[in-house]
Amino acid sequence: MTGDINEEKIKHMGDDRSVTDVIYTEPSEELVHGELQIFYQGQEVIIKPEDTPFVIGRDPASCQLHIDNNYISRQHCVILYRDNCFVLEDQSTNGSYVQFGRAHPIRVHQQSATLSGNGTIRLTKPNLDDFDLLLFRIKLS
Repeated sequence: MTGDINEEKIKHMGDDRSVTDVIYTEPSEELVHGELQIFYQGQEVIIKPEDTPFVIGRDPASCQLHIDNNYISRQHCVILYRDNCFVLEDQSTNGSYVQFGRAHPIRVHQQSATLSGNGTIRLTKPNLDDFDLLLFRIKLS
């Protein structure tokens, strides 16, 4: 089950009302043509459709973006280009958190979320460690 975040199919997690958990996503009709820009610790990474799959994680030998943090998985998530959209697919033990603009963070665990507009990706629980915060922006062509 992959696709974009469908607000009608999201539930709140436990007592933490600031994070939502994706329980099912449906394909988006919005098409993205362009590139994905990721900003991490002062560097900009540009991902084009032909650069995918693009792996983010702790293992420098198998990841295009290496993040040295014991709280994230060796291959934490992968950016794919599927159905004309950039998609974050979580492959981690604890999940990833995607926040679009000023909306609440959405937990993606062993699922996919279509990236659109701009926002943040956290590979640890929100507010745990902003040092590993990734900013993203879809730059349309």
